[in-house]
Amino acid sequence: MIMIPGFFAYQAERKIRRAERALMKVEVSLKPSENRADPESITDEERFMFRKLGLRMKAFLLLGRALSR
Repeated sequence: MIMIPGFFAYQAERKIRRAERALMKVEVSLKPSENRADPESITDEERFMFRKLGLRMKAFLLLGRALSR
């Protein structure tokens, strides 16, 4: 099978186009969404972390300590 140099250039261009398309898909998914409905609402991830933190805490809050002498 005889390979023509132009054929290699065609294959390289095709690979570059394919890689650029794949990169565009990745870049779109990496951009943060600019249109948050309510900036004061928390995300599901934040809700999960706050719940996890709350479950680790004790069930009471110590407001003061009596000094013993």
